Amino acid sequence: MKLIEEFKVFYKRNYPDDLELGVELFSIFGFLDIQIDTSKNIETLIKELILDNYNLYHQELQVDLEDYNKYKKLLISLARGDRRIHSISRRVNLNEVDLKILIKELIELDIINIEHSSEVPTIKDYPKQKLKKEIRAHRISDKLRFNDPFLRFWFFFIAPYEDLISVGNYKLFDQKYEELGNGFSSYVFELLSLSFLEQKYKSKKLSVSSYWDANVEIDVFARGSNSLYIGECKWTNHKIIKKELHKLEDKLEYLPFKVDKKIFFSKRGFSNEFKNLKDETIELYELEDFIELVK
Repeated sequence: MKLIEEFKVFYKRNYPDDLELGVELFSIFGFLDIQIDTSKNIETLIKELILDNYNLYHQELQVDLEDYNKYKKLLISLARGDRRIHSISRRVNLNEVDLKILIKELIELDIINIEHSSEVPTIKDYPKQKLKKEIRAHRISDKLRFNDPFLRFWFFFIAPYEDLISVGNYKLFDQKYEELGNGFSSYVFELLSLSFLEQKYKSKKLSVSSYWDANVEIDVFARGSNSLYIGECKWTNHKIIKKELHKLEDKLEYLPFKVDKKIFFSKRGFSNEFKNLKDETIELYELEDFIELVK
């Protein structure tokens, strides 16, 4: 629930014109104790509030992390990758024992947390059954998650270019942000969607997360004692069409679970065809529904 509370504080402190802008700004400046002039465009705000104050934030991070350079490569990999621990281990070229030590330290520093996999291990039909090579090679992997949206932004866009940024050269940052900035908020939108669902079905005490295995990744995986809701979050600039339902149903073929509801969250809403479906097992939520998060 920590993310919801921080989003409420952020929203009420800055009062962005709409929830879309609120999510975008929170993805960058979330957890920073600063006032934001939401009449300015995002690029200007990043320059004035972060890039031009690089040295200040860098000094603070050196204190917060205790050893900034020790963790830098790992945190860049976490920000830019698929968040799976096995993937991070390969990218930072660390054995799992040393990586686990760093992860434990970062958890104790309240920088990251672990998101445990809900994947069900493959069970042999009989003891001497020889599984396919790709099944034998697959390893269930937990994921890591930043606790702080600003830190994710920092290690995604700032830390890789900090030698240049520190001397006022923002060219590579500008290029990367122009390339990837539009989709950067999708991850925080997903986390807020999970928080929204957890809050909406509070009485059911759902365990809410995402789901991933060797075959599929699903944004929403909410499991209660007698129910399972799965779904997708779409941070796109167009309405979501019925085709996305068929894509999700295709993914269900890989899941060894009975699904009770299919849930979609959309930044820009849904097509009329999708909204007019008469199916009680489908729930559709638009960004405007998130106003419940900031009440």
